Amino acid sequence: MRAAIVAEGGHFEVKSVPEPDVGPDQVLVRVAACGVCGSDVHMRRAGLVFPGMSMGHEIGGTVEALGSDVEGWAVGDAVAVMPTLPCGACAQCSAGRPQLCINQTPYTMGLGIRPGGLAEYVSVWPGQLFRLPDGVPPHVGALAEPLAVGFHGVAASGIGAGERAVVLGGGSIGVMAAVGLRATGVTDFFVSEPVAVRRETLGLLGFETCEPAAAMSRSHAPSVVFDCTGVGSVLQEATQIVASGGTVVLLGVVEVPTTVLPVVWMVKEVTIRGVLAYGGAFPDAVASLADGRVDTAPLSAHVVPLEATEETFDRLATADAPPKILVDPWL
Repeated sequence: MRAAIVAEGGHFEVKSVPEPDVGPDQVLVRVAACGVCGSDVHMRRAGLVFPGMSMGHEIGGTVEALGSDVEGWAVGDAVAVMPTLPCGACAQCSAGRPQLCINQTPYTMGLGIRPGGLAEYVSVWPGQLFRLPDGVPPHVGALAEPLAVGFHGVAASGIGAGERAVVLGGGSIGVMAAVGLRATGVTDFFVSEPVAVRRETLGLLGFETCEPAAAMSRSHAPSVVFDCTGVGSVLQEATQIVASGGTVVLLGVVEVPTTVLPVVWMVKEVTIRGVLAYGGAFPDAVASLADGRVDTAPLSAHVVPLEATEETFDRLATADAPPKILVDPWL
């Protein structure tokens, strides 16, 4: 099969590699699309990728083959793939925090442990599969993973209908946080985003946007601010925007040290809430792809072939990128 493999210097090469082995308790998935995540771009920029690494953890596809012990699935089923597999038995899983499971690392896909979805096929365990609702094309399943991050972030914030919010950053995760807010019944919010093409996509989805310079004056002391930028200095700005007693949810990946002024947090009694992965939001994210809560067309409009993987990573690291680009390995 073909796969985009990390080469020297963080470059990508499309190579012919063996199809993944499928054990008796595993499932082979034909990848219809794999999204390139902001965290993928951050990992590459921070030098956390290595030659031979196979990336990609936002995966939608169809079941291609089943191990002899697998039940409940059939060849051709359309699926979204959760790239992690919490054990369900450790202290964190038992406390309802599967995203912090200490035993899931060997099962995690696309982050250096197991091969990811920038390939024609992936091998997974049934516990990683979520059936796509009828009528949802397999490639749309690649949106489930970032949607689950947004849904989990909104749930972790504790915000309710009638409260005010601001989303800082209209990239992939910022869009998904906005979708999660709307799905939760929150209507009083806008998204601050400097890139015109991203504001355009947000507008197609029906979200109000503004440029960052206007965010401070327009914020009206929101009870929750979602920092989805991945820019360290924005965390301090978020604590200045949020209402006293409010919450700042950190969803963007910041991989370098940054300078902050904690006295603002203290005086305003601001809660800073880090959020990782999905919690229990993955099933709801998958369901949202078909129940009208998510308009998938603008989010799946930018599709490129496997050979454009490096170009896609480079573009997503610049200021003119759309919020989501999907890689179709069969183009």
